Amino acid sequence: MITVQNLHITQVALRDTVVVTVAGEVDLSTAGLLTQGLTAAGLISQPPRTLVVDLSAVTFFGAAGLTSLVRAVHRCQGQGIALQIVANHPVVLRPLEITGLIETLPVVPVLQPDWVRRTRTVRTTHAILDAARRILMADRRSTAKKPAAGAD
Repeated sequence: MITVQNLHITQVALRDTVVVTVAGEVDLSTAGLLTQGLTAAGLISQPPRTLVVDLSAVTFFGAAGLTSLVRAVHRCQGQGIALQIVANHPVVLRPLEITGLIETLPVVPVLQPDWVRRTRTVRTTHAILDAARRILMADRRSTAKKPAAGAD
């Protein structure tokens, strides 16, 4: 579970599906967190399984959130992972419609019952934590390597 500012992301790994549930506001300040969460979920989706991004509890969805989704789609396609986006509220559907992404992204209106009824596996739960740790450590290393502003 990741909570920052007005964004809350949870991941549940099932036998053949990883469900990422997003709640709150996805804007410029929180979209990076969404991207990290989807990247971590993609890492644990090996061997290829379905990655489900549930946006039904999102209260604001800006352009940066659209970018996160498009990146996730491309990453999943490259890894052979099926991706489904659950969106059923105008807050998310309207930006998808305006940009035309609703026609190209795999959007469904509700979670399918088989995505939520299966039991979580211990192996994949540990994989979620390991993937999140790897991403956070890589992010910290890349931030530490950046020179301070105004330094020569």
